[in-house]
Amino acid sequence: MANDELTDLEGMEVPQRLLELPGGPLPTDWAGLPLHVELGFEFASGEMALPDTGWRQLAGTDYGVENDPRWGTVIAAPTGDGTGRWLLMHLSRTDVGWNGWLPWATTPRPGQSARKRGLRLSWPSSWLEVTTSELLGLTVTLHRDGGELAWDADDRLDVVGWVQDATTGESLPFSPRQVFSGTGDPLPADVTSIDLPIRWLTTDVERLAPGEYQVAATMASLNVKADPCRLSLRSAQAGSH
Repeated sequence: MANDELTDLEGMEVPQRLLELPGGPLPTDWAGLPLHVELGFEFASGEMALPDTGWRQLAGTDYGVENDPRWGTVIAAPTGDGTGRWLLMHLSRTDVGWNGWLPWATTPRPGQSARKRGLRLSWPSSWLEVTTSELLGLTVTLHRDGGELAWDADDRLDVVGWVQDATTGESLPFSPRQVFSGTGDPLPADVTSIDLPIRWLTTDVERLAPGEYQVAATMASLNVKADPCRLSLRSAQAGSH
């Protein structure tokens, strides 16, 4: 395994080489200020002990997920109980120092690039001519092309789509996508292709005026994208002739 391959820890992808480091003692301060650690239920119940060594920084400036505001500063250590799980501590600045929140242990899994290898999304054709009702029932096909797939049970078949301006490619007004993520079924192990419904994010997509557009779609859990497709939207009356 290349040291720069990515491993997923609770949705944060870090280079495998950072997990292979020996780590150091659990810090009592951070950047010269005291660090107070808050423990989750597993620790309070006595099910897990806080390791005193093996800690390393995974996120923050110049580390792992560099300058990613979603993660801030994160340090991590293996649990040391033989399960292969890791503890991620999220650090936040307080008036008197730092607070470290340690909610639970997590099991590493292959990074997203490995889990989506061989997957692709395609439209029924390169140019779609449909009515509004047909647009609402449109599907895309997920293909799995050969080889072993490092699929994870948490990766779901949730496909979201949106309508774009035909000329500029800019998205029409749409709703936040996170409400849909993780709502689909898991991918069956023996399936090489499967048609998937689209959850449209475009606001009032059922009221779009007839005309020329583009459509785009993404399998949200793994960011597998279908190429933008030309869309000719007809009125229901025109579609009946």
